Amino acid sequence: MTFLIRDDSSQRRTLTALKIRVALSITLLAFLMLSWHQGWIEPHSIMPMNPSGTR
Repeated sequence: MTFLIRDDSSQRRTLTALKIRVALSITLLAFLMLSWHQGWIEPHSIMPMNPSGTR
């Protein structure tokens, strides 16, 4: 946000920073989906279920 407000240069630093943030977010999401698909991570509940099916 600082670049957007105070940047007087002709460089496109704001756009570059936004591209990097979006690319990192997409990469993280893709890695999480791949990890779940490969079985490296498993979803779990905050409140574990008892064997009888109650919380």
